[in-house]
Amino acid sequence: AGELTITRLDSVYDLPSSLSSIAGHWDFIEADGTTFLDINANGNFTGGNTGGCQFTGKIEIINAKKNLYNIQSFVISNCGAPWDGSYQGVAATVEDELYWVVVKQDESFGFFVAFSR
Repeated sequence: AGELTITRLDSVYDLPSSLSSIAGHWDFIEADGTTFLDINANGNFTGGNTGGCQFTGKIEIINAKKNLYNIQSFVISNCGAPWDGSYQGVAATVEDELYWVVVKQDESFGFFVAFSR
């Protein structure tokens, strides 16, 4: 149980999107390890974490006038249950962070992560 806070982000959503702006190296650092993400100029990405998990996929622009990206062909492997599998979701940038919300294609598991540059 916990609290859910919803903040209006209209001004962030109204920013333009581009693959060149999200291309590069991103990290999510936790006390027990780091998850990294590398996105190329075509939107293809690879990543993993210090525990040996690996992932690949593609991120695409939905509308170049809006700050929202489509995450597809996203596959996590070598993590074990419930992580391993195929996912889909959306992403957005807020300043120097890249926020992901993804759900397994069978809808059995999902997660949120905020990567930083």
